[in-house]
Amino acid sequence: MNGNIRGWTSDRYMPRLLEYPLPRLPFDFYELAGSLAPRHFFVNAPKGDTNFKWRSVDAICAEARKVYELQGASDRLQVEHPDCGHLFPQEIQQKAFEVIEPALK
Repeated sequence: MNGNIRGWTSDRYMPRLLEYPLPRLPFDFYELAGSLAPRHFFVNAPKGDTNFKWRSVDAICAEARKVYELQGASDRLQVEHPDCGHLFPQEIQQKAFEVIEPALK
């Protein structure tokens, strides 16, 4: 939310982030995403989402993709931008399942 990380500090996400002042976070999100390489990584980043800015998601994924490319797995990082708010539309869910299912077999 425009640099406010409080939403990421709930028990469901990363509560220990509150232990760090914003400029001293021990990582950036592109590092987390890049650490998943070469595993499949699917991102739903709606264009109308007011919680998570899709352009920020693209910037993070562009940096993470460099790690995926080094591992010969750039096709395994996929980002979708449905034209909606903070939702996970059925057609995007289906795309996610198409990525996840073969990876789990």
